Amino acid sequence: MVRRAVLDVFIMHSVEQGLVARYVILCEGISYASGIRAGISHILCQTGNRALPELADAVAEGQRDKVVKASMLCGDCFEAAIAFERTQIAGYIGLAHAYAMIGRRDKSDEYAERGLLLLAEVRDTSTAKAIESGASDIIPPDIHDQMERLLRTCLEH
Repeated sequence: MVRRAVLDVFIMHSVEQGLVARYVILCEGISYASGIRAGISHILCQTGNRALPELADAVAEGQRDKVVKASMLCGDCFEAAIAFERTQIAGYIGLAHAYAMIGRRDKSDEYAERGLLLLAEVRDTSTAKAIESGASDIIPPDIHDQMERLLRTCLEH
C-alpha cells in the first residue's frame, strides 16, 4: 500500500513539475534499469531541493498554505527518490532539512540518522573509495564528507 501511495505522488509531481520530459531523455541514454532508477531519483532530489528555499520562505513568512504545499512537494519528491534508489543520500538530507524547517525535530533526526547509517554503508564500497581517492573528474573526492556534514547539521539542535 505504501509503494502505491509513493507511486501516485511520484506521478502527480512528475506531471505537475514537468519532469516527464526529463525522464524520457534519461531513458533514451541509459539502457539498464538500475541506471534509470538512479537517474530518476537524482531528478526527484533536484526537484525537492528547488522546493526547500520555497519552504524556508513560507515558514519565515508564516504562510501556512504555502508551507503545506512546499513541504508536501519536498517530502514526496525525496521519499520517491529514496524509493527509486535507496542509497540516494541526498533524499535523506533533503527530508532531514525539510522536517527541521517545519519544526519536526523527531522526523528530522530520524532521517539524518538513517542517512548517516547509509552513508557509512556506502563509504565502504569500492566505488566510494575510488571517488574519495580522486578517481572521478565529476564527483568531488570529499562528497561523502560534505554529505556527512549536512546530515550532522540536522542533528545539532
